[in-house]
Amino acid sequence: MNDEHRSTPEHPAESAWSLPPVLLELWGAGQAEVVEELIQLFLTDTADRIAQLQDAFARRDLDALKRLAHSLKGSSSQMGEDRMAGLARLLEEQLSDAALEQSEPVLADLIRQFASSAACMRAFLRRQGRP
Repeated sequence: MNDEHRSTPEHPAESAWSLPPVLLELWGAGQAEVVEELIQLFLTDTADRIAQLQDAFARRDLDALKRLAHSLKGSSSQMGEDRMAGLARLLEEQLSDAALEQSEPVLADLIRQFASSAACMRAFLRRQGRP
């Protein structure tokens, strides 16, 4: 794989994440700055939601946990992060059964997956010359 190929949005180097088709289309239409801003927004919002999830878990607030898991499922899916979306869906399903204790490992996996995804997305942004 040559350097030119690795630096394209659809094949980010050292990353399991790549731009989903809708963002790739925007990128190809000359809207790279919009795509980069959407990625930054996802990173910021998701970090906030993860913190809120942890807080809601500590408070045993099932309603907040379900709402946050549902929100993370949608935003992760839109950003092409299917692993996170799947974990958020599983968390949401478990919480619907009021299985708070069973959901703790899933929450931990979701947090780890976000850390991994965020690192990939930040690496992508750095390759595009964004901080």
